[in-house]
Amino acid sequence: KPVFYTCYLNHLCTEITFDNMAGELDVLGKGLIKTVKLFVESEDFHEHPNVIQDLIEKLYKICNEHEQNNNDWIKKHYKESNALEYLNGNKNSISALYTLFGNYSNKYLNDTKKALLYWKKACELTQDKELKKIIVEKIHKYEPEYEPPSVVLLGLTKGCLIFVGIVFGIIISIVLLGERGYWVIIALMLFFLVVCLPSLSRH
Repeated sequence: KPVFYTCYLNHLCTEITFDNMAGELDVLGKGLIKTVKLFVESEDFHEHPNVIQDLIEKLYKICNEHEQNNNDWIKKHYKESNALEYLNGNKNSISALYTLFGNYSNKYLNDTKKALLYWKKACELTQDKELKKIIVEKIHKYEPEYEPPSVVLLGLTKGCLIFVGIVFGIIISIVLLGERGYWVIIALMLFFLVVCLPSLSRH
């Protein structure tokens, strides 16, 4: 309890901002890892395994609040040159905690349903390709048909970026090629219908 609540209360007493969120969440995650490691090695773990669930629920509420704050802050800071770096860093830190929640739920609580919930939330948030790959592998053990969402770039999913690229391709073709550009337009439209439309429908 002292190990966890020292870290937990320090986090609650710290003013979390857009640019320090990732670091503070990383400290919180290290506190959780240390706490769980000490707890599972104690005799109390076998008598009170639900203590881990209580810890997860406390931190899950914090993560949900920070996730919302992160979305609100980017609206105010989007013009700053390092806004995207902070945004993705914060998302990665939140998703790392969600991944921990899933790992502990699966390993110590035998709660696959909760584990999948946390892993999927982590997968939706993270912009780290390696972390996303690890999370998807965990999910596929229980849901082989699961398809992860696209990585967001500058606020757009991959499907949207493809669509934007095609629109610009059509405009450029008309301007540069004139009448010959219509054949390029037809080819792009066919490509869109066959390849891109299923991607856009998913994302």
